[in-house]
Amino acid sequence: MYNCVTILEGMAQNVVFEAIAAAAAGVTKVDLYDANIDDAGATQLAGMLRENATVTVMNLAFNQIGDLGARALADGLRENATVTTMYLNGNHIGDLGARALADALRENATVTEMWLISNQIGDLGARALAGMLRENATVTELYLGGNQIGAEGARALADGLRRNATMTTMYLDRNQIGDEGARALAEGLRENATVTKMTFHSNGIGDEGACALADMLRKNATVTWMILGDNQIGAEGARALADALRETTTVTEMELSNNQIGDEGARALADMLRENATVAELYLSRNQIGDEGARALADGLRENATVTSMWLGGNQIGDEGARALADGLRENATVTEMDLDSNPMSGAAQQAVLDLVAQNESDPEAAAARVAAARKERRKRRIERRIFATMVLARRRDGKQLPGDIIENIVNILEGEEKAKVKSRAVAVGAEVAAAAKKSRVGGASMASNGWKLRYGHRKWGYMKG
Repeated sequence: MYNCVTILEGMAQNVVFEAIAAAAAGVTKVDLYDANIDDAGATQLAGMLRENATVTVMNLAFNQIGDLGARALADGLRENATVTTMYLNGNHIGDLGARALADALRENATVTEMWLISNQIGDLGARALAGMLRENATVTELYLGGNQIGAEGARALADGLRRNATMTTMYLDRNQIGDEGARALAEGLRENATVTKMTFHSNGIGDEGACALADMLRKNATVTWMILGDNQIGAEGARALADALRETTTVTEMELSNNQIGDEGARALADMLRENATVAELYLSRNQIGDEGARALADGLRENATVTSMWLGGNQIGDEGARALADGLRENATVTEMDLDSNPMSGAAQQAVLDLVAQNESDPEAAAARVAAARKERRKRRIERRIFATMVLARRRDGKQLPGDIIENIVNILEGEEKAKVKSRAVAVGAEVAAAAKKSRVGGASMASNGWKLRYGHRKWGYMKG
C-alpha cells in the first residue's frame, strides 16, 4: 500500500508531465501553484524551458523547491527567450539558489518580473541579486519580501540600484534591514531615476531610518509609493516624512500603519496635507492617534483636494475626534474611503463621518454643494470674529470713526451682496462703538475694561447675527 507521501509525489509527477505536455501544445502560462513540486520536478520543468518558445508565465509558488531546483530552473532560463514572469514565492530557496537565478538573469533578456517572496534568502543571496541588477537591463520588478535580508544585503541592493536603469518595483517587506539598511537604500535611491515603488513594511525601521528616507524623497523624482507600515517610526520620523512630502510632487501613497507616530506625528502630517497636492492614500492605522491628532487631520483635510483614502483604524480616537473629522469632511469632497474601525468612538459618531465619505463617493454634486455651503458658513464666522476684533480696535482709537481701509480688510474675502451687507454692518458697528467711546470720554487701556465688555458684548452678537 502506498503511503501519503508516495501518493503526493506521484500526483506532483503527473502534474509536471501534464504541464510539460501543455507547454508543448502551445500554452502561454504554466500554473503549478501549490502542487507539491520538489527539486526533481523543477529539474524536469527546467528541461521544458530550454526548448519551449510559447510559455511567458511560470507560476511555481508555494511548492517544495530548494536550491537544487532553483539552480536547474536558472539553467533553463539561460536558454529561454519567452518567459517574462517567474513566481517562486513560498519555496525553500536560499542564498545558493538566489545566486544561481541571479547568474542566469545576467544572460537572460526576457524576464521582467522575479518573485522570490517568503524564501530563505539572506545577505549573500541579496548581494548576488544586486550584482545582477548592475548588468541586467530587462528586470523591472523584484520581490524579496519575507526573507532574511539584513543591513549588509540592503547595502548591496542599494549599490545595485545606483547602477540600474530599468528597475521600477522592489519589495523588501518583512526582512531585517533596520535603520542602517534603510539609510543605505535611501542613498542608493537618491541616484536612481527609475524605481517608483519601494516597500519597507516590517523591517525594524525607526526614526533614524525614516529621516534618511525622507531626505531621499526630497531629491528623488520617481518614487510614488513609500510603504513603511509595521515599523518603529515615531513622531520625529513622521515629522521628517511630512516635511519631505511638502517638497516632493511624486509620492501618491504613504503607508505608516502600525507605528508610533501619535498625535504629534499626526499634526505634522496634517500640516503637510495643506500644502501637498499629490498624496492620494494615507494609511495611519494603529498609531496611537487620539482626538487631538484627529482634529489636526480634520483641519488638514479641509484644505486638501487630493487625498481619497485615509485609514485611521485601531487608534485612540473618541467621539470628540470623530466630530472633528466630520466637521473637516463637510468641507472636503475628495475623500471617498476612510477606515475608523477599532477606535473608542460611538457608532453614531463613526457613522456621521462615514456618511460624509459615502456622499463624496456616491453623489459628487451633492458633496460639492455641501462643501460650498460649509465653507461659506466658515467664512461668515471668520468675518464675525474679525468684526469683533475691529470693534476692540476702534475703542483703542479713542472714539475715532473706523477707517475705511480696515473695514475693507475685514470683508475682503467676501463677494457680491454678502460683501456689501457685511461691510455696511461693520460700518454700523464701528460707528456705534466710536460714538460710545466719544460719549464715555474714556480712552486707552481702560476702554477694554471688563465693564465695557459687559455693556457691549451682547449688543455685538446682535449685530453679528442680525
